Amino acid sequence: MLFWAFRAEIAAAVQVWSGSAAYGHAFFIVPVCLFLFYRLRHRLAALQPEPALWALGPIAILCLVWMVGALANAMVVKQFAFVGLWQALFLLILGWRITRAALFPLAYLIFAVPFGVSIVPTLQDVTAQIVVHLLRLSGIPVFLDGYLIQIPSGYFLVAEACSGVRYLTVSLALGFLAAYLFLRSWRRRLFFIALSVVVPIAANGIRAYGIILLAHLSDYRLAVDVDHVLYGLAFLIIVTLILLGLVVLLREREPADGAGSIAPAEQPLVRRARGYGQQAQVLCASTAVAIVLLTQAWAAAARHPAAALPVPHLPLAAAPWAAATDAPPGWVPAFQGSDVTLQRSYRLGGGRVDVHAAYYAVQSEEAEAISDKNALLDSGKEWHALDLAQAEIEVAGRTHPYLRTIVAGPNDSYVVWYWYRIAGQSTNSRFLGKLLEVKAAMIDGDRSAAVIAIASRVSEDAPQTDALLRAFLEHNLAGAESLLRFDSPPSGAGSAAGP
Repeated sequence: MLFWAFRAEIAAAVQVWSGSAAYGHAFFIVPVCLFLFYRLRHRLAALQPEPALWALGPIAILCLVWMVGALANAMVVKQFAFVGLWQALFLLILGWRITRAALFPLAYLIFAVPFGVSIVPTLQDVTAQIVVHLLRLSGIPVFLDGYLIQIPSGYFLVAEACSGVRYLTVSLALGFLAAYLFLRSWRRRLFFIALSVVVPIAANGIRAYGIILLAHLSDYRLAVDVDHVLYGLAFLIIVTLILLGLVVLLREREPADGAGSIAPAEQPLVRRARGYGQQAQVLCASTAVAIVLLTQAWAAAARHPAAALPVPHLPLAAAPWAAATDAPPGWVPAFQGSDVTLQRSYRLGGGRVDVHAAYYAVQSEEAEAISDKNALLDSGKEWHALDLAQAEIEVAGRTHPYLRTIVAGPNDSYVVWYWYRIAGQSTNSRFLGKLLEVKAAMIDGDRSAAVIAIASRVSEDAPQTDALLRAFLEHNLAGAESLLRFDSPPSGAGSAAGP
């Protein structure tokens, strides 16, 4: 019943596993957990199931967490809640004694959730810093501009694929498993898990440095294109094997937890009357499933859209700004699944500002303002983000937050400011935006949202371009809280607030 109720979360996880190199290992998580349960079969068979009624509390809390994820369209939160509910249901029906004996196989299911995408920019920064320091130690002049590394012979970009997140996720899952199987001391386990985090990050930085150095010394005859991937993969496989060799060296002589004979305290217990225990288990399971289904029904009702929605548009050009119609913008973001996509260009003197907005009347899993599927770099060219930072400015006595980045293409570079408009509030935080979505669904009833980006081509230097973008916002936000303007909904259709 639980698998049926959360079939959408399971399908989404499998889709990520099959479509991302960073999470392909997740296909092995469930088989590994089954293997670990098999190792514990004699120990578990000796224990008497005793339903733990107090587990209904964690189940109710996890249902609340799932509901928040559903209202915020945060699939990873819903997937974590599903795994937690499975673990809590195991505790509810079979009791704490059996759950404690099988604690690691149950907990290891967490690694089936595809998480970690949010740390990619941080890993890109760390990799770039490692490369820059190693190049300087090698006597090679280097300049770092965001994720762009420039040396005398050329430049290299630390892209998302070079962040090392795929190696970190695999190493972390492998590190927890190896620590459980081979180590008994908690100090050694924690030490090895820490190594499983530090080693792949450091190794990825060394890998990137080695590729750049090899390309530089070979006049770009080696370590480019396919060689780039093959050399890096071979290096990290060697590092992983060294890490596994280290856990063998750290292994104690005693057998690992869960292996071997049953301890005296875990000998078979006296069996109680089975009728009462089975009735309690059925009652607990039914109660838990009822809580889950009621939560899902309530979330579905809370996400029901308003009867009528406003029609958005961008402001018309007003002096001293004029409409720019001479050429289409060179950079265009890819906002997926929006109900309305808006674009307009403005000119002030010799400067030009392009405005892009995507409006989502009713957000869903496949159509939402804050989503990893919304990309700033998909314009049919080889665009790359050189930097990303949170910032804010004061406009008409109000604080306006935004995210600033520089996107560079083959011939052009643009300074881009973008932000989210959720529940009538602008934010540059994905986390805060998701919370605003939950608030809007539970209290305001308005689930519409927007993502807005303004961009200008870098002419001479970025500060001048930033000043132009600031002047544009000060002009257009002087008497309004948002760049989006809304017409009234059709007559007789009711009213609804817009973002």
